[in-house]
Amino acid sequence: MQEEKDYLQREIERITLFLKTLLRRVAGFSDENLTPEYDQLEKELQVQIDFSLRDLSDMDTMALDEKMVSLPLVHIEKLAEIAFELLKKQSVTVNPRNFARNLLYMLEHINRESSVFSLHRQQMLAETEKYSLGEV
Repeated sequence: MQEEKDYLQREIERITLFLKTLLRRVAGFSDENLTPEYDQLEKELQVQIDFSLRDLSDMDTMALDEKMVSLPLVHIEKLAEIAFELLKKQSVTVNPRNFARNLLYMLEHINRESSVFSLHRQQMLAETEKYSLGEV
């Protein structure tokens, strides 16, 4: 039983590190010719955690809930940070308002489930809300 717990903990830590690395890469994306970098990011996310940021533009909240159920909260938070960086860089070209709404939904979910207050998360919420309303 302990070995199983250790394995799961190591797997969560491995994926968390993977997501942190992706976040650093996304933050460093240049505005010019973002497509190859974005495509590589999508491929890696799909392989590692069966999640697509491209699908985030098309999902409804029920589908997003189904995706989030299978992920630890720390992974949802890192995915939200990656999505936020892409939204800020305006690299979401298909249905950016729905993408922002789903990102907002993820951030609100994290706020509800997390026992830790995050000023950074609050700032992301406020900024994402502007995108979801089409103010940016």
